[in-house]
Amino acid sequence: MWNNIPVELLEVFYAHTISPICIAFVTSLVCIIIQMQYDWIYGIYSLLAYVLVGIVLPIYISKQSRHIGVEYRKEAANLNSYVLESMCGLKESMQYMDTDRRLSGLNKQTNSLANCEKELKYFKLS
Repeated sequence: MWNNIPVELLEVFYAHTISPICIAFVTSLVCIIIQMQYDWIYGIYSLLAYVLVGIVLPIYISKQSRHIGVEYRKEAANLNSYVLESMCGLKESMQYMDTDRRLSGLNKQTNSLANCEKELKYFKLS
């Protein structure tokens, strides 16, 4: 099973998920331990702040903006499908001089995705 997984995909997975989480956890733990050496209340405050900023807020914001994320992924998938469909039918589009219509459709799909991205980028909690 593991023989078929490209090494690059594993590298990206570890470099962009596991490694940052481990680094954040270890550095936060070290900071808390150092602060607890001065006074235990500083360590408790730091722990609460790390939990709030690192766990509670991301989960809350993710749940609040879930519908926008789903819409964005749907639009991205539509654009990918449209581009692949256009590439597969490129010969026919050129043969029947349909390239302007395809380009117009591509621009429409791209604008739709850009609008979704803008909505996600400027999301505000209500």
